[in-house]
Amino acid sequence: MDDRELIEQPEHPPLTLEHQLHEPADATTIDAPAPIALLERFHSIDTLRGIAVLGILPMNILTGFALPAAAFMNPTIAGGFEGSNFYVWLTTHLLLDMKMMTIFSMLFGAGVLVMSDRAVARGGSSLAIYYRRTAWLALIGFLHAYLFWFGDILFIYALCGLLLYPIRSLKPLPLIAIGFAITLVGGLIFFSLGALLDYLRVNDPKSWENAWSGMKEGFDPSSDQLAQETVARTESLAGLFRWNAIQALGMHLALMPFFALWRVLGAMIIGMGLMKLGTFTASRSARFYLWLGIAGYLLGFALIIPGVRGTLATDFDPIHFMMWGMNANYLGSIFVAIGHVAVVMLVCKSGLLSGAQRVLARTGQMALTNYLAQTAICLFIFSAWGLALFDRFDRTQLMLIVAGIWTLQLIWSPIWLAHFRFGPAEWVWRSLTYGRLQSMRAIA
Repeated sequence: MDDRELIEQPEHPPLTLEHQLHEPADATTIDAPAPIALLERFHSIDTLRGIAVLGILPMNILTGFALPAAAFMNPTIAGGFEGSNFYVWLTTHLLLDMKMMTIFSMLFGAGVLVMSDRAVARGGSSLAIYYRRTAWLALIGFLHAYLFWFGDILFIYALCGLLLYPIRSLKPLPLIAIGFAITLVGGLIFFSLGALLDYLRVNDPKSWENAWSGMKEGFDPSSDQLAQETVARTESLAGLFRWNAIQALGMHLALMPFFALWRVLGAMIIGMGLMKLGTFTASRSARFYLWLGIAGYLLGFALIIPGVRGTLATDFDPIHFMMWGMNANYLGSIFVAIGHVAVVMLVCKSGLLSGAQRVLARTGQMALTNYLAQTAICLFIFSAWGLALFDRFDRTQLMLIVAGIWTLQLIWSPIWLAHFRFGPAEWVWRSLTYGRLQSMRAIA
């Protein structure tokens, strides 16, 4: 297979997703259910997934692995917020925060369509396979969250994924509209909570003080609370396990139902609609992607930048953050993510940076392995699992560590896939899904 086979895409959009897949099999060629082969993969989707798995690492390091968890809500408490450290925060907030998670979510939705249509093309059904696949992902995510990384996204993806299959046959525009409507629910919940707290702070100070006492650690922890978190995460594995499990439980009981589920599910459904329009396969015209990128960035940054200014002006006031700052990025990040998608598709269509595309695509093919590997590496560097260097670096220094991890993953992914069909985690997941050990032999 040469580079052109990996990079070239058809110029005009197909009428349906099925036209992008293999022709339907007849009765003599029906295959048993099996994972997608290399020749069936969309290079543009793998490239985009590779960028997303790399892009999610800086946010996870800056808001959980290397700095206190409250640094997500209030970055002034750790990691430095002056000079270059401020610009690291600003850049990652504008370009990465929620954007990479959104791209991952949209690609998950797109994957539902790819799996379903390819099963039909082979003459079968993807229903049982899809739900087995999703159930095993839920277990992987649950174990990952409670044993290692409280910020895990896999468990939430699996829960949302359970709701996607029945709506896969809807038309593209209704899917996109439904996705945006679901996404708005999470924003309205946060706004309403902020408005209630604002009312209490102005009209019922005692109730406000009671409410704030339960929230304060998440927004403005004391030096003692920060020290306790450091001890819990670095002194012993038992302490780390206990602290992480408590955080994961809090995420699943509080953040997930009021925020993450709405955002992830909405983005997945939007992704299904965009996939049906041919957006992720680089099969639309360059003009389409150019205008999509311009519109995405203009709309997204028009929302996010005023939110950043207000958040900075109010010194990360929690009520302003929930009502306006958080929501500005919550909504604007969808459009910026779509802008990122458009740029990547333009590069894939052009054939530029073919070597970089190939490496990123290999990284994307091993997205689950690379995501879990990021957890392992970060736990070794920052926690009691290894060097215990938690809260020892500022943001600028942490970006050097990010660059080092990126380099490792960009090197090992192509090397691994030159010899094996799947990444290690993908192999386990697929073997569990199909109920038999998958062949690891590389397919040319």
